[in-house]
Amino acid sequence: MDLKNIFLTLIACITITSLSAQPDKWQSLSFSFYPATLNMMKNSFKIFDEKPYEVVFGDYGYKAVGHSEENYFGAFSLEYKRYMSDCVRLNILLSCELSNKKWDIYDIPDGPCTKRIFDYRITAMPGIDYIYSDNKRSRVYGSANVGMEFLCRGLKYLDRDRRYQNNLAWQLMPVCLDVYLSESLSFTGALGYGTLGFLRLGLSYNF
Repeated sequence: MDLKNIFLTLIACITITSLSAQPDKWQSLSFSFYPATLNMMKNSFKIFDEKPYEVVFGDYGYKAVGHSEENYFGAFSLEYKRYMSDCVRLNILLSCELSNKKWDIYDIPDGPCTKRIFDYRITAMPGIDYIYSDNKRSRVYGSANVGMEFLCRGLKYLDRDRRYQNNLAWQLMPVCLDVYLSESLSFTGALGYGTLGFLRLGLSYNF
């Protein structure tokens, strides 16, 4: 069984288990922002490398030449959590990370031009939370997720294996804090490391 099939099986098992939990258990839906993802941090160190521009060749020369530097905008995620017990929650995380890159494009009828073209990274990761403490004002817990990252690059001239990629994704957040703003709304922050970086900030709706 390949990695993709293992991931889809894991997603199905987590979803079925989560939705079959007792209806009196609490659930939450969180919207979060990751300001410094792993891809963003890797790109920031490229200034120390003498990496050549990315080049796409055609039958008669260049089709496009991409500048080495990319602009990243961080990642946004939507996460569903459901209690399995007083201290364990299952969760399913979906995120989207955007970046753009400047390309000099030559293979067009109107003549050469320069465009900024977006790349998309869609990440899906089931996971589990372990709650260290939970009181009226705050909740402290740790979180671990593993899944897959689907990369779609916007430049149409790239070969399929360069334009579309599937990669292993993971995120470990051993220190997470929810501060209740009301009975159903809380501010959430987390520190850790993984595909989505080391910092998470967001809002969570409990129901």
